[in-house]
Amino acid sequence: MAEHQEALLYLQRELEEIQRRLAEMNQQQQHPAAVVFQNHLLRDREERAVSREAQRISQCDGEDASQLRRYFKDLSLVGVEQRIDVFRQTASGPLRWECERHLTDHPLLGWDEIEDHLLKAFISTDHQDRLKEDLRRATLNQFRRFGIPMIKVWY
Repeated sequence: MAEHQEALLYLQRELEEIQRRLAEMNQQQQHPAAVVFQNHLLRDREERAVSREAQRISQCDGEDASQLRRYFKDLSLVGVEQRIDVFRQTASGPLRWECERHLTDHPLLGWDEIEDHLLKAFISTDHQDRLKEDLRRATLNQFRRFGIPMIKVWY
């Protein structure tokens, strides 16, 4: 009887060792379904983060230049990796169409290049000239207010 108990004890230890090794192997190699599930959770978390950021930014269609500048300023507060996704949720009309067309033609562009293209496409040179004139006037007014002698400012 003692021999049987020793053999049983030996087999029990062997079984525990095998179970321990299997547990280590399972930790090292995840089941494909577990990997898919983890990827799904990560994607879901990213989508929720993008939705939260999109709710903070007002919609823009690119029709009003000052609204477009304010829109891009707000969008600059969003994380770089989320900007294009937030843009797609908050841009509409011509602004969205132009961005999608440009991304189709140049799929590897980063956000800075896309933003530059959209600003050039939607903000006329007249608007830029008006902004420069406003800056020049504000600068001259500051000079006058503080009694600084007037100098010609070239832009």
